[in-house]
Parts: sequence; C-alpha cells; structure tokens
Amino acid sequence: MTRIAVIDFEASCLPDAGMSFPIEVALAEVDGPSRVWLIKPHPRWRYWDWTEEAERLHGLSLDTIERDGMPVEDVLEELARAAEGCSVFADSELDAFLQETIAIRPSRSAISARYSSILVSRATRSTAPKPAPGP
Repeated sequence: MTRIAVIDFEASCLPDAGMSFPIEVALAEVDGPSRVWLIKPHPRWRYWDWTEEAERLHGLSLDTIERDGMPVEDVLEELARAAEGCSVFADSELDAFLQETIAIRPSRSAISARYSSILVSRATRSTAPKPAPGP
C-alpha cells in the first residue's frame, strides 16, 4: 500500500512580489508522522526578495531562519529520507517551484535526483471556470 504525504513550503515573499526562496518546508504523512524544517538561505539567494507581508503571514523573520535554519543540503537529504516510499502531493504550483529551488544542487546530484522524484503528483487549485452542466 502506497503511503501518501502532503508537502508545503513557506517562502520569502509572495509570487507577485518578486523572486521567492524557500524558508520552511513541512511534510505530513496521512495517518502518519509530520516534520518541519527551517531552511537557512543559500548564498545564491542573497539578492532574491524578502517582504514584510510574507513575514507577517508565516511569522518567521529573516534573522530567525538565518540563525535557526538548516543548510539547504541537509534539509534536502532529510526531506528525501522522510518522503521515501510516499506519493507526495502539494496544493500549489509554487510548492513545486520551491521544491525545485532546493533540489537543484550540483554538488549533491544523487540526492537531488532522488528528491526530485518524490514529488510525483500535484493537486493544484484550478482557477479555470468549471464547464456548464450539460443539457
């Protein structure tokens, strides 16, 4: 029987406010354990955006994630292990972008490949109008 998990990211800013980087990720198995990781900003994200609006929504300051966050490589490795054997779902295309942001790590290609393969399905919210009922 396949285990099902849901993944969710918090980000440095909202999509319409600029280039966002992941600051927190949670993985929760249905009827199973859950885990949350704070992500220390990677140096390559230095000039990406941070907004007070997003900070108010998620309640995490840049100081907090820089001080208490884990290096992205460690988060990636632990997340891949935690998701092993699960079908992982996200409720947003932004989550898919943020998982790709942490997964693309040339120095850890084996881990990156394993992690990239865990996000096998995405249940996205559709903004398309629903078809009218038939005659």
